[in-house]
Amino acid sequence: MLERMTQTRPSRRRGVRIGTASALLAAGLAAATGASAQQPSPVGQFNDQTQPRTDPNIAAKPADPVRTGPLAPWATDMAARGLTFDINIYNFYQANPSAGLRTGEQSNSTYFVLSMTADMQRLAGIAGGTIKFTQTFFGNVRNLNMAADIGDTTVGYQPPFNPNSNRLSLLTYQQKLLDDRLV
Repeated sequence: MLERMTQTRPSRRRGVRIGTASALLAAGLAAATGASAQQPSPVGQFNDQTQPRTDPNIAAKPADPVRTGPLAPWATDMAARGLTFDINIYNFYQANPSAGLRTGEQSNSTYFVLSMTADMQRLAGIAGGTIKFTQTFFGNVRNLNMAADIGDTTVGYQPPFNPNSNRLSLLTYQQKLLDDRLV
C-alpha cells in the first residue's frame, strides 16, 4: 500500500502542475489576443511624416489648352464646337545583330492611335453625354517572327503582327446624370 501511494503522489503532482500550467497559458493567450485585437495601429499617426507633400496645383490641367502649330486654329475651332482630338504614335523595334538562332534579323511595328471625343452637349444638346472613338492604324508592320530567331525567353513576346491595316480600338458612349454623380 505504501508503495502504491508513493507512486501515485509524484504522478498526481505532475498532472496538477501540467494542468495548472496549461490553464495559465490558455488564460494568458486569451487575454493577450483580446487586448491586441483592440489596439489601434500607430501607423496612421505617422502619415504626415512619411507621405510625400505634393501641391495638386503642380499638375493641374489648364482650363483652356494652349494649341500651337499649323493645325492650332482648326483644332481650337473644333474644340469650341465639341470635338477634341488626340494622336499617339508607338514604334516597336527589335534587332538581332549578333546572337540567337538567325543573326542580322530585325522587326518593326508602328502604330498610329487616333482618338476623338465628342461633347454631345455642344453637338446635340444632350447634357452630360460624351462619345469616345479610337482607331488604330498599323502603318509599318514588319515582323519576321523575331522571337523564334532570337530564341530563349523572348519567344511569344515579339511585337504583334497585325495583318489588318487598321482596327477600331474603342467606341463608347458615356452619359453623366444627377449633377455628374452617376456616370
